[in-house]
Amino acid sequence: MSNGAFAIALVLGAALLALWADVRFPREGLKMQRIVGHSIAALAVLYVIPGSVGSPVAAMVTVFALVLPALVYLCLSAVWFVRLTQASLGSSAR
Repeated sequence: MSNGAFAIALVLGAALLALWADVRFPREGLKMQRIVGHSIAALAVLYVIPGSVGSPVAAMVTVFALVLPALVYLCLSAVWFVRLTQASLGSSAR
């Protein structure tokens, strides 16, 4: 598997995990400021992750222990933003 295909699969997997987490553990009453705060926190975690590590094992640990949870958190905050936008437009999503 090429690096690009792995990156796409990782992001799609993170998005699916975020959708599952939103359905399984719904959050009600989130405000725009809190959603933006969650997004900034997820981006900060992604920013501080090291770009390169020494061994392939360390690279996989970094990807699955740091990058994947941060991507799930970022996608989850995007889902919350979409839900908040739907609610403010009067859509009956839930």
